[in-house]
Amino acid sequence: MTRSKSMWLVAFVLVGIAAICLTSGGGEYDGQPAGVGAFAIVAAGGLLFEKRWSGYLAFCVLAAIILIWSYLVYQVSGPEWPYTDALSTALSLLPGAVLMSICVASMIAIYRFFHAVRR
Repeated sequence: MTRSKSMWLVAFVLVGIAAICLTSGGGEYDGQPAGVGAFAIVAAGGLLFEKRWSGYLAFCVLAAIILIWSYLVYQVSGPEWPYTDALSTALSLLPGAVLMSICVASMIAIYRFFHAVRR
């Protein structure tokens, strides 16, 4: 098991993403969120045991979350945005922006952990 607090935090983020993905299934795309959730759990376990491949898998999961959220915002922002005032729009985008910043910070932490200069 790793001693790095940053890897524990990243693993916690990945498990949280997996919990959201595994519980958000429904409709015609049942398998897609479950697949991302399963990969997130595997990546979290690999990070806790400091496996090099888990860094790449976690990068893929986090990048997929960023791309999925960006695509969903693109779909919603068609000809008419759901809110007319700027404050409501900013407040509706705030949870996603926080999630994206957490994903980017996790990617940076993974990169720094596996590319640290060993002396």
